[in-house]
Amino acid sequence: MSCYITALIAGPYVSITDSLTSSDGRTIDLGLYSRKSLSEFVDADEMFEVTKQGFEFFESQFGVPYPFEKYDQLFVPQFNAGAMENAGAVTFVEQYIFRSKPSQARVERRAITVLHELAHMWFGDLVTMRWWNDLWLNESFAEYMSTLACAQNTKYTNAWTTFVAGEKSWGYEQDQLPTTHPIKAEIRDLEDVLVNFDGITYAKGASVLKQLVAWVGQEEFMAGLNAYFGKHAWANTELSDLMVELEAASGRDLTDWTERWLETAGVNTLIPHVEADQDGVITSFVIEQIGQEGHPTLRPHRLAVGFYDHDDAANSLVRTHRVELDVDGERTEVPELVGRERPDLVLLNDDDLAYAKIRLDECSQDTANNHLGDFEESLPRSLVWGAAWDSVHDGVSPAREYVQLVLANIGRETDSTAVQVQLRQLDTVLDYYLAPKDADEIRAAAAATIWDLVEASAPGSDHQWQFFRAFARRAVTAAQFDQLEAFDRDENIPSGVDMNTDTRWVVLTALVAAVAAARPRSTPPWLRTTPRPAPLPRPPRAPRSPHPRPRPPRGSRSWWTVRFPTRNNKRPLRGSSVCMIRNSWLRTRISILMQSPTCGPPARTSCPSRSRRACSRAWPRRQPSTTLSDSSIRWPVSTTACAASSWNVRTPSAAPWRPRPWTPSQQDRRTPPHEHTRTTSPEPPGRPPEVAARSPWAL
Repeated sequence: MSCYITALIAGPYVSITDSLTSSDGRTIDLGLYSRKSLSEFVDADEMFEVTKQGFEFFESQFGVPYPFEKYDQLFVPQFNAGAMENAGAVTFVEQYIFRSKPSQARVERRAITVLHELAHMWFGDLVTMRWWNDLWLNESFAEYMSTLACAQNTKYTNAWTTFVAGEKSWGYEQDQLPTTHPIKAEIRDLEDVLVNFDGITYAKGASVLKQLVAWVGQEEFMAGLNAYFGKHAWANTELSDLMVELEAASGRDLTDWTERWLETAGVNTLIPHVEADQDGVITSFVIEQIGQEGHPTLRPHRLAVGFYDHDDAANSLVRTHRVELDVDGERTEVPELVGRERPDLVLLNDDDLAYAKIRLDECSQDTANNHLGDFEESLPRSLVWGAAWDSVHDGVSPAREYVQLVLANIGRETDSTAVQVQLRQLDTVLDYYLAPKDADEIRAAAAATIWDLVEASAPGSDHQWQFFRAFARRAVTAAQFDQLEAFDRDENIPSGVDMNTDTRWVVLTALVAAVAAARPRSTPPWLRTTPRPAPLPRPPRAPRSPHPRPRPPRGSRSWWTVRFPTRNNKRPLRGSSVCMIRNSWLRTRISILMQSPTCGPPARTSCPSRSRRACSRAWPRRQPSTTLSDSSIRWPVSTTACAASSWNVRTPSAAPWRPRPWTPSQQDRRTPPHEHTRTTSPEPPGRPPEVAARSPWAL
């Protein structure tokens, strides 16, 4: 077993226990731990129920009993990740303990996370990747299997709808950024590992695994997994070890699939081209595939095409036909659909088998605008939501139409995660995508419509809770802010809205944002028309001293290194070098005086602060015997900290160093808020007057 999945956890935790019987007849003790102050909010019944359902599903699918003796789940204070799959002891962030009423989306997300970490007990702990370049497989597999288990063996049967709305949209977003990378990334060191915990590793990887399952078949995929676990239990593997088993189970060669899907970045877009005669009969159906700018790879897709017609009597969109096929290359003809009557809506990637953006044809777009909320099932509706967002995000359709589409149909959305995602994307469109001339009008109308949705929602429902918070975020008019102020005073609160701590923070945040928006702002520098005054001339350079600066003999390596507590200064200060750190108008100058007739053993003096972290120095490995000049060396140093409280300096002489009085430079344009007077300090013995007369910045 790999060492990174071990953990030692101790503390004054409050525990709740339960047990289950595994497939091999063993009794597995279950534990749930939290700190005492949060123990009353732990939903133990929900956590244990989902855990037991996950055990049942994974043991039956993998054909291998749970490999450890117990299974603990701990909510750890200040945990720096969502969760971690330690062997038999999973740690969670405390945000999964809900102290007030959560949205249904958050509850379902917690259930999927519980199953995600449980899946790691097999894929990740029982069989572990050999090196971090297969990190994606570890996380993607757990994400895919947790969603599959949630949909097939828990009460959250719409988990794939949640996956499309949440995880997959995250993957699309990450895959279109300049920072995208192939799923199988090259990991050279552990720093590369940290940057790969992203939407490509989790969301896109899980989506591509779902496409792989569609490519090889569900039964064949599980048969390959059973062989994989049986052959590599308690060992380390690579991606090729899994692919060999899947190829043997399915009979498909996955070499080309692996290269195009796992070793290239970007997302493809699928566009339907439908032609029909005057009677509405399809004469041609072609699927066009285009690549992403900078990532032109075209990939093979196993997907379905669904036909949907609107039933006026039932007021619903019903699927009337479905065909599943392989799509590859720029154009793929679908002869199976020729001769059929053109439907009201054509949906590519029906059932969400492929990882690709989709477009709607003109007729389908009109149907979606008017009847998006009429889908009988939540999954196709979520796919159309995604297509609408991709269209406005890519600049294909106007932002105003997207706002109208969301506000007209979101009230009939049944999935909590879909509502949450669409409201978040609506915020993005209202804030950034609208034309300036219409933006204020559309934003005010959108906030008013959202308030109508609050009043129309069932009291205490998840929709009402989400719409109420969306209204607080979108309020822009004086009347709407008056409503928020009334809520803050516990007045005119809609029936069913719980003004708990979290909701009050939402209201307060909206009110503070309103005050900030109304405050006049200064003109940014790039818009100023008044020219700035010319900088003051530099002071004349002081004459050079006739006394040469002492230098250590060749090969003596006798220099001083001072490292400053700033992230921008990484060059050591050697000899009489000068480091000037400019930060705002405050500058403290330190003159470090050294008397060193010889480079003997160093003596230590320090500032009154005794700060050992402020500065360090590298001493020469070999001490030279050559006598240096009896003149002193002065290092002028500038920093933003006070010399008497920030530096810990060592000098090569027993004589203590004394900071020279400092004064603002003539180059400073702004005056500090306090007066600085320059005084003269006595010079150390043997110091040439020419050196003493120099400017503090001259060497």
